[in-house]
Amino acid sequence: MKKNATVTDGLKKGWKVNDKGGFISAIDGHKQNNKKKIYWTFTVNGKQVNVSADKKKLHNKDKAVFKLSKYNG
Repeated sequence: MKKNATVTDGLKKGWKVNDKGGFISAIDGHKQNNKKKIYWTFTVNGKQVNVSADKKKLHNKDKAVFKLSKYNG
């Protein structure tokens, strides 16, 4: 990865990604479901991230993990 790469940059290196406004809406055809309030969320190094994937910078050896999660808010 290049210096100052974001989570979105890293994700797009290995998978087909759809994103809107910096938020991931689909990965390899697995889409979020707005009606069911199921969205893509991610952690970096095991910690929840509170910014969009296009804003979170990655550093050497960072590990980003994505999962589809139900929003209960």
